[in-house]
Amino acid sequence: MLVSPYERTQETSEIINQQLPHPLQRETVELLSERRNPSEIIGKSIVDPEVVNIVDHMDKSYHSDDYRFSDEENFQDLKERARKLLDYLGTRREKTVLVVTHGIFLRMIAAYILYGDSLDSKTYNLISFLNAANNALLRSVNTREAGLDPHQQSAGSLLPGMTILRRQNKAE
Repeated sequence: MLVSPYERTQETSEIINQQLPHPLQRETVELLSERRNPSEIIGKSIVDPEVVNIVDHMDKSYHSDDYRFSDEENFQDLKERARKLLDYLGTRREKTVLVVTHGIFLRMIAAYILYGDSLDSKTYNLISFLNAANNALLRSVNTREAGLDPHQQSAGSLLPGMTILRRQNKAE
């Protein structure tokens, strides 16, 4: 099991392991980290009007692939990190790998599997807007069985064998 270093993903991986007949060994992988936010909002409440405005501007508006509000990880940065993660996963010996990460990056991974290097911010935003879940998803993607190369565009909009499970957020 490969897990983001953030506390809530570590907790999620513990919950998953409690449900398995044979718990998996966990490995923390920096590539699975949450998106780095602009320093202007770090440490502030998510309901702070300035934070809401900045996050809405970054996540809920169309902009160029290279747009950057300030010092955050932008679309191009996330796309490159998704490519690096898929390259890394391709070097692993395991037949199956469980990955625990964050929603924004999970959507970037799925989008990159589907579109590869041709992925642009407009397409990514559309995928994000159409993704009905906003927290704690488990997606299973078998690129080998689906006949997909994670670096080339897929003709289909859905991957065979993709499963989606939702765990309710503590705040819900």
